[in-house]
Amino acid sequence: MQRMIWSAVAALGLASAASAQTVTEQDRADARCFLSALSFKATKPNGEPVTASQAAVLDMMSAFYIGRLRSRQPASTPTAAIITSDMVRDVDTRLSKVFGPCLEGWKQYGVDLGETAKIYKIVEAELTD
Repeated sequence: MQRMIWSAVAALGLASAASAQTVTEQDRADARCFLSALSFKATKPNGEPVTASQAAVLDMMSAFYIGRLRSRQPASTPTAAIITSDMVRDVDTRLSKVFGPCLEGWKQYGVDLGETAKIYKIVEAELTD
């Protein structure tokens, strides 16, 4: 019985290791966007403080990008395999340039939210008829 338990534990360990995936360039791009949203939340590049509403948007943006990243990378992939210290330094050094491309993905998220709101209104109207 004990041998079966250890075999099962070993199999689970191998399954976790096997489920880790190769980190792709899209994963790295999403990680950079995640980091840049967090960096902007700390302070704007011009040194001005971030307002509460800007901080809320940056929180949503960082959640969007880490969610998108983790939808491709399983939890068994260590964060350090995706977000490296070199990447953090690069984002901090080139924040404005790194952040720019992230806005495109964020704009699509906004469009998707708007379209979903329209669908909800249609369904709500159908339910009240």
